[in-house]
Amino acid sequence: GFQGNPGSHPIRSLRGPGRPRPYSPQQFNRESHATRPISLLPRRLLDEEWNEAGDPDFPGIPLDTPVRREISRIVLAMDRVPPEAEALYMNLPVHSRVQVLDRNELWLLGFVVGELERARALSEHQAEAALRDGRLFEAALGLSYLAQIEVALGDFDGAQEHSRAAFDLGERVGANSTFFLNAMAAPSDLARARDEGIEALVPIGETNLRTHAPDHAYGRAIVQAFLALAYARTGGDPEAVLCAARTVLPAVRQAPGWSQNYTQLLDLVCEACWRVERPDLVDVLEPNLRSKVLEPDFRRANTDARLSMARLAALSKRFDEATEWFAASRRVLGAQGARPLRAIADFEEALMYLRRDGVADRTRARPLLDSALRRFDSIGMPGWRRRAVDLLATLE
Repeated sequence: GFQGNPGSHPIRSLRGPGRPRPYSPQQFNRESHATRPISLLPRRLLDEEWNEAGDPDFPGIPLDTPVRREISRIVLAMDRVPPEAEALYMNLPVHSRVQVLDRNELWLLGFVVGELERARALSEHQAEAALRDGRLFEAALGLSYLAQIEVALGDFDGAQEHSRAAFDLGERVGANSTFFLNAMAAPSDLARARDEGIEALVPIGETNLRTHAPDHAYGRAIVQAFLALAYARTGGDPEAVLCAARTVLPAVRQAPGWSQNYTQLLDLVCEACWRVERPDLVDVLEPNLRSKVLEPDFRRANTDARLSMARLAALSKRFDEATEWFAASRRVLGAQGARPLRAIADFEEALMYLRRDGVADRTRARPLLDSALRRFDSIGMPGWRRRAVDLLATLE
């Protein structure tokens, strides 16, 4: 592990200005599992990202490639990898949640398996250890992950504290813009969970897309998806929302479900379409959601594939199916302790009934809205509270 000067951290130095000297596929393939150092794997993965970034048709999200499959085979054969190399897991092929259920790596726990309490405990431990040992860049990453997990659990005060600390440490060690792009995940998750402050993040996302920075290429699709939802949440024109959502469709079609941001990308676009009541993209979104996320049962913090399916089914007027998906979502989110999304599931089902406005739909909606409002108040979700109060007013 790194001890001392943060600038010499083996992973951070690879993400500094400019492209590192390539670690060739020939060199990579010549080495046996026994002799290939774990420290070289992030470098090979970074070369792969740069190769993708140079493709004019790259959809803005890591794709399934032979290099990633080989690195995944090596890494998953290990009992565990050192914390400083855990970033390898972000973009490595994983067939299903069950495949990695018993592993104890932070990224897998929080962003593939969805064991939020275990992920929180581990991220706290790793961040504390990194700070104690002077591994400040690793500490910054760990605090950023911790903040995302805390948002998912409804601990917004902790999330804000640890997100600020991650940014402060990043500035202290001179982390580059790629770190800060990743670190924006926690503030954006928090803004979505509270439904407040989203509009302040829009210029950041739009600026990111205009820069066309090669080292940000792999995050372009998730930024586009976030902007689609941000426009929808802030009252944007439905056509503009759909236009933004359509820019993400190449990533939806081409990327595998295990790709770093795929689960969240689909979640954002499904909600964007739901908010503006436009089913135009369901035929693309639903089969990819089913085959790439629901079937392998990937569970990323601050998302739920069952909730996304409920929204798509309701958009398609398959209301009985949507009701079943809402119930399934509540079961999973309750077991995870994912309090904000659990509250949102109640609100969204009530919204479905009020949009349909059939016989007894208002009666069905009221207890769900009452439940959602209690949960919003308990957690501290002011924007969602306003939405619930506005819907309740229509029942008077």
